[in-house]
Amino acid sequence: MCEYLAIEFFNKNPKLPKLSFAPAGVKNVNALSRNGEIFSIKTVTSRTGATGLFWDPESIKNNEKKFDYLFIIILNSEHHLNQLLN
Repeated sequence: MCEYLAIEFFNKNPKLPKLSFAPAGVKNVNALSRNGEIFSIKTVTSRTGATGLFWDPESIKNNEKKFDYLFIIILNSEHHLNQLLN
C-alpha cells in the first residue's frame, strides 16, 4: 500500500522523477525511475517506529549496492501519508 503512496506522490510532482513499480519478487526494490534509479520504500506508523530489515549482510560484506534511494514513509493515525523521508 505505501509503495503506491510514494509512487503517487512522486508522479504528481513535476519536479520529481517519474516512478513505476519494480517487478514482483525483486528483494528490497519497490520502484524504478525512467533514468534507471532504484528505490526501496519502507513504512512506519509513527516517527519513533522501526522499519523491517532492508539490508543484507552478505551484500554489505561484498560492497554491493542494492538500491539508489531509500524512502521511509511515516503514516498518521488514519494511515495516510504524513511524511516521506529520503
